[in-house]
Amino acid sequence: MSLQNLVTALDRDGLNLIILSKGKTIYSSKEDGINPLIDAIDTLGTDRLKDSVVVDKIIGKASALLICYIGAKKASAKVMSKMGAGVLSRHGIECFAELITDEIRNRTNTDICPFEKAVLRTSSPRKAYELIKSSITNSACR
Repeated sequence: MSLQNLVTALDRDGLNLIILSKGKTIYSSKEDGINPLIDAIDTLGTDRLKDSVVVDKIIGKASALLICYIGAKKASAKVMSKMGAGVLSRHGIECFAELITDEIRNRTNTDICPFEKAVLRTSSPRKAYELIKSSITNSACR
């Protein structure tokens, strides 16, 4: 299935995240935000997620760094930020987005997403994982 068709599957199945390995879904979630990607990492581990295909509703720099952290080979999104696309490209991860945007905003559209803020000054996938986990633990944002 093409990356474009996988994005269509999100809507069709009412999902916000699908992770496939060897053509089979190994993780999916209807939950919004970055939590499902963190949960997939914590539940399945990076070894099981290596070389996977990640299909997410929104991919910004924070999600892109997590996708690099797990060693995915492809990523697809309904909406992807320019920074997210740049991160994926620099890590050699093939990507597709229905819409490319300048930045990922918070839920109230008053500022940049708090997770984007958390990873603004890092290019390290491991450090991004740690910063995002810390942000989730220390705040009500998800």
